[in-house]
Amino acid sequence: MKRPVPIYEPLYTLKPIAENIWIVDGDLIEMDAVLTKLPFSTRMTVIKLANGQLWCHSPIQPNQALFDQLDALIFMLLRTSCTPRFT
Repeated sequence: MKRPVPIYEPLYTLKPIAENIWIVDGDLIEMDAVLTKLPFSTRMTVIKLANGQLWCHSPIQPNQALFDQLDALIFMLLRTSCTPRFT
């Protein structure tokens, strides 16, 4: 089936674009116009902040695979930033 606007696959997958910055392309959504609905693609940006937290700009409708990728990213960040102190 031909889509009316381009989709940037793979969908729901973290794609690195710079250090600590990823984009995630989502599926099409429809925006109500006066006489019709206009389809457009969705994209979220994920940024790792200096404090290790993740910030999501323009969140898309997530699926379980995306949640799993974000959880793994958070785990990796926590694992690399938390060091036990030995006394």
